[in-house]
Amino acid sequence: MKKIFISLLSLAMSAAILSAQGNDSETYDYTGRFYLSVQGGAHVSASENAYSYRKEGRMTDLIKPQGYLSLGYDFSRAFGARFSLGYGSEAGAFNYKQSFEFFRPYTFTGIEAFADLVVNLKGLANKVGPFSPKLYAGLGYARTWGMEDAYDNYEPHWAEKYRTDPNNCFGFRGGFIAEYDFKCGFGLFCDLGAELFSDSFNGQNPRKWKDSAYYNPADPGFPFDLRTVASLGIVYHF
Repeated sequence: MKKIFISLLSLAMSAAILSAQGNDSETYDYTGRFYLSVQGGAHVSASENAYSYRKEGRMTDLIKPQGYLSLGYDFSRAFGARFSLGYGSEAGAFNYKQSFEFFRPYTFTGIEAFADLVVNLKGLANKVGPFSPKLYAGLGYARTWGMEDAYDNYEPHWAEKYRTDPNNCFGFRGGFIAEYDFKCGFGLFCDLGAELFSDSFNGQNPRKWKDSAYYNPADPGFPFDLRTVASLGIVYHF
């Protein structure tokens, strides 16, 4: 009798486990569903003359706020796509030679739009659950404007002709998402990524300065403006 009871208990527990797995599979399988997410955090710029912030002991001035609103869709457990709109403030600086060996930082504003391919690493093994590690890569467009600094209204204008405003750029990015979802459809996530924009993103493109004494054909600078981004967000799966 005891053996029969143990056997029945074991079968009941097995059935409960299988049932729970089935429910989880149904709950966290977002195939064919849209999601909306909002995230905010900070980015660090690494473009022309960012070294001057380090030289002046003001590296923290390169850290600026950034926010994104995204609409996504999961084609399968493994693959999805999202479209994101971002807005944030930026920091740049003139070259020391352009500003008579004077530290001349400036700020500006930027908006970005990205289309990303998103890969759910757990989904590649045909598994789902509350935690989802994801990788993404995408292409995008950015516009920057409002290049301003404390010396714009001074005479003479030291180097304004080497700074363009506004600027239209293309970009590409990649990163990692760690997402934890609840059964109600809401979830929390952390997004760590890197974004590269064409060289005029920060208003400066040394390759266009061929008529100036600051152009060095042997070293025209890195062809992209780089940002590293870290943010936290909330997502809802419809």
